[in-house]
Amino acid sequence: MRRQSWITAGIAAVLAGTTFVGCSKINLWNSSQDSVAPDSSEITADAYQSRKIQISVPAGNRNPQITWETLFANLPEDTKTKFAEFENDPAGLRVELEKRYQATIKKVTGDKQLQGILNEVGAAFGIDPVLVLAAVVGEHTFNVSLVDKAQTVAVSWAGHWALRFRSSVVGGKLLSDVIKLDAFVQKCGPEAVTVGRTQAEYWDCVGAVWDRTFRGKVVDGETYPPKSLKFTFFNPIGSGFTYGLGQLDPIRALMVTDMVTAKTGYPVLTVEEPEKIYESIINPRTNLQFLAANVALIVERYSKLANFDISKNPGVIATLYNLGGEKKKANDLYARNIAADVAT
Repeated sequence: MRRQSWITAGIAAVLAGTTFVGCSKINLWNSSQDSVAPDSSEITADAYQSRKIQISVPAGNRNPQITWETLFANLPEDTKTKFAEFENDPAGLRVELEKRYQATIKKVTGDKQLQGILNEVGAAFGIDPVLVLAAVVGEHTFNVSLVDKAQTVAVSWAGHWALRFRSSVVGGKLLSDVIKLDAFVQKCGPEAVTVGRTQAEYWDCVGAVWDRTFRGKVVDGETYPPKSLKFTFFNPIGSGFTYGLGQLDPIRALMVTDMVTAKTGYPVLTVEEPEKIYESIINPRTNLQFLAANVALIVERYSKLANFDISKNPGVIATLYNLGGEKKKANDLYARNIAADVAT
């Protein structure tokens, strides 16, 4: 297998040119071995395919195709609209992103209490706090600003938001009603935390059933909107889908609620009590708990599914947190690498 294809395939660190330091090793899920360097002699096709090795992804931009000249073209479509004026101005884009990056870093590093929370949640989930910081910085550099008025909402608003959440209905059904339909229950089981199944697996399943069976279709005489689950049910005040310091969306909070409970004792979240979901993702302390859990989930999935240890690359972590869908991306990366070996 060509090692270069392993390293470049599917990995694009959006934070090109940005350097983070201080990443520490975390426990790997697939193997008792430490992760190996990209040029290690231990990397063989058999070892990779049989998941006997973890390939460490060093810090920095690992995709040579991502440069300041090509960055705009590689941004997600919704992010491109925010920086449309820089489409043909890579130098200007670099200046703008650096300005937003520095403003975010200054805001975070100037808050000693926030730094304490970052260290606390990093320790709780076994990850370097710089990875949590990277996700925050990435969101507030590319998507929103820490000073955006739409995002500076007090926790006391959570109940009001939840009322709007409850008005997000399809044919008179709330999301809590929809996931009780036979198609979801038969395939995914109940929402409740179940032994042997993570909440991440449950909500992955719910999203897949929604897209395959309900999205844009007529089911039992009811027409369902041609929109994603998040867009349909999780935009309570019409200002966006992500909230709080870590720009969490409710589904990502629900996906890791069992992890957060296990590590911190925080109550399990459920769509039956939406006000608690929003309260959790608005409050900076709990927001960062759920953010750290999501980072740990991303690292775990790339370890289990793609055989890559990305725990030392904050840029990749920030990219995957921003884009989402890390499970599919990890599976696709593994499949491409196996195919590259077959074709060699």
